[in-house]
Amino acid sequence: VTLTTPPDLASFDRAQLDKSLNYVLSIFSDETRRKGLTFVVDAQKSNWRLSRLCVRHLLQGLVEEAATLIIVRPEAFWDKRVDNCTRVSKNAEPIYVPQSRLTKYIEPSQLTADLGGSLDYDHAAWLQDRIKAERFFRENMETQTELERVTKILRGAREGMNNAARTMTQTSATYNNTCHMANSLIQEGRSMLDDFGIARITEVIGQDVLDTRAKIDRQLGLARTRLLALHQAWSNLQKSLADAKEVNKLEGGVRRVTEWVLTKGEDLLTSHHQVGYDIASAEKLRREHEALELHCRETYGQYAELLHKMQASVQSGVAIPEDLQAQRDFMDFVIRSFATRLERRRNILISSARFYRLVSEYFQTTSDVYENLVMTPDLEQLEKAHGT
Repeated sequence: VTLTTPPDLASFDRAQLDKSLNYVLSIFSDETRRKGLTFVVDAQKSNWRLSRLCVRHLLQGLVEEAATLIIVRPEAFWDKRVDNCTRVSKNAEPIYVPQSRLTKYIEPSQLTADLGGSLDYDHAAWLQDRIKAERFFRENMETQTELERVTKILRGAREGMNNAARTMTQTSATYNNTCHMANSLIQEGRSMLDDFGIARITEVIGQDVLDTRAKIDRQLGLARTRLLALHQAWSNLQKSLADAKEVNKLEGGVRRVTEWVLTKGEDLLTSHHQVGYDIASAEKLRREHEALELHCRETYGQYAELLHKMQASVQSGVAIPEDLQAQRDFMDFVIRSFATRLERRRNILISSARFYRLVSEYFQTTSDVYENLVMTPDLEQLEKAHGT
């Protein structure tokens, strides 16, 4: 990092120096700063008093940094004055060298031409790259904050069809805008990775370029992760709404089946309580009961379909509420009880028809025997029949 001391005291601004130093340090990664930075202070055009003031202020800002400070002094000048600019620190003391000896500490490829090096440095291009990078980092922070905010809203949606639908309606536009903003940021970040610092890269890639590209790449990864979390939260909310609708349909189906059995089904079954008084009436009642059973088959089919849907819903990850499970158990009890009563009624009517049929056959046989006996003129046969 190269700094130039101002030509006169009026141009020296402590606050501006602090801001510049803090910003330059923020460019580099923590790992780079732990390894240590080298600051070159070009003080060739400043007097001793002003240069000493700048160096002391710079040292105060680098107390916590593993930094090496090299001050480029005028040739054969300050020889007896440099000992007053040292600091008490864990790091090495500042090094004062003339420009002719600067390459002893730093490779010429890392020095600009005004310091005797071969680095082709364009400060205007560097500033443009930094402006682009800072704009990206600022937009990235805003976008990631928005991603977290919308994701939190979606994840915090209360359960239930109405709550999920209300949340989706209220956040749909925000979700789409946030996704668009995040995708635009990711695309911009990719473009920056493709060309950031390229205009300034010659033989040596500056550490600031490497660290900034690495930071952009990390921020892109974080943006992708949070965008994926947002998509997942939206998908979960959509699934929650779909599950709530399915649960609502199941609840309606269970309620309809249960109500039909307890109301209309019960009325139909109660109204058929007779057993008949002869074969014809018993058969008529049996046929009416079969019609009743056919009428109940639609409800039985709905019952079986509901059980299948509920089982399939559980297997697909739909959470069945406890109250719906209780309703299902009650529906199952009602259906089984009703079916048992129908079967008992059918068995009674079948038995009734058989009974009247047997009675009819018995009376028919008895009548035939009696008629034969009464109408027979042969007394011997009558006595024989009587004897038998």
